[in-house]
Amino acid sequence: MNKLKDLINDYQTGHNLTSIQLVQKLGYRKTTKGLRVLSEFISKPRNPEFQKKLVLYLDISNELLEEAISSRWNYINRDKIANFKPKINVTWTRMPSLLITGTLFLHLKYIEVPLALQKLPLKEELLAVCKLYQEHQLKYFAEQFNTSPSINQYDDLVTNIEQEIASQQEVDWMVGNGFTYQKTFFKCLKFNRECELLPHST
Repeated sequence: MNKLKDLINDYQTGHNLTSIQLVQKLGYRKTTKGLRVLSEFISKPRNPEFQKKLVLYLDISNELLEEAISSRWNYINRDKIANFKPKINVTWTRMPSLLITGTLFLHLKYIEVPLALQKLPLKEELLAVCKLYQEHQLKYFAEQFNTSPSINQYDDLVTNIEQEIASQQEVDWMVGNGFTYQKTFFKCLKFNRECELLPHST
């Protein structure tokens, strides 16, 4: 099922246009290129310039087009959506050497979030997610520098990081620059190292 294809086909039928006439109306002199772009957009609508052409040259509302595009991506990503699990994506202070960014270090980048947390009220859920991140950071820091992990020490860890940055010392690549909480397949919330929610989270 492709609502985007149906929307464009309905326009063509309603205006008695062939596909070649349609791409010509969209401004393509080279119809072969226009047909290819049209076909690619209907299959995977990730061409914002072509989307603008559809709204500008055809009497298709942007709202209807956005709805059809969203439906198409939901279909394309249906397996990923069905198997999605919430997670924390740690924002590293800097990118490490390519030699050490293999699968052995994925546990330093991603933290699984139990589905049960999403049943909590939003404020409690986000506090619990922040605690997971803090514990993850402290555990790594303790293993690297032989300190005793405790959630009460997280503020001290943040202070140490900021002091190192202020004195232009090289901060360990993995230690704390905040994180992104991928709450759903389509929704991400970004936090700084103080676990404060940043504006403009998607």
